[in-house]
Amino acid sequence: MDSALQPADSMSKMAGGAGMTGLASTTGSADHDFLRMMSDHHKGLILMAHETIESKEKFSVKPIATRLDNAQDAELDKMSTLLEKDFKDPYEPKVTSSNQMMANELKGKTGAVYDQTFLKNVIAHHEEAIKIIDDYLPKSKNATVKSMAEAMKAMQSKEIVEFRAKLK
Repeated sequence: MDSALQPADSMSKMAGGAGMTGLASTTGSADHDFLRMMSDHHKGLILMAHETIESKEKFSVKPIATRLDNAQDAELDKMSTLLEKDFKDPYEPKVTSSNQMMANELKGKTGAVYDQTFLKNVIAHHEEAIKIIDDYLPKSKNATVKSMAEAMKAMQSKEIVEFRAKLK
């Protein structure tokens, strides 16, 4: 497995024991910590998307996986650039254990069961991201990072509604 797609240590450990949504400072900067945490989080959806896209199965969620992969890759690139530029941090994102479990849950599933599981997992993934963002925003100091977080929350909230409708 590509080292960039290996499971990360638990988010609790990374966040100083406060859990994924706690944003306890490990660097002294909520903006820096947010970028690291959200980079790891994005890596998890990229993993699920890649496994879906690269499958030989004709899953109906492949176009969604491609769209999510493109969006998450672009956001991850922006976060990596900000980490380098603003914090001199060449951080290498890793898949969180919860996101690895979501990817593992897809293994062995086929057809409509796969599609439903993928959508349910993306919804859960987005809900985790919104919790991270909601914890971060009151602590934000960097206007660029704050704006990025607000845009992520808006897009992921919209996608949750879209994917719930597809599950009905």
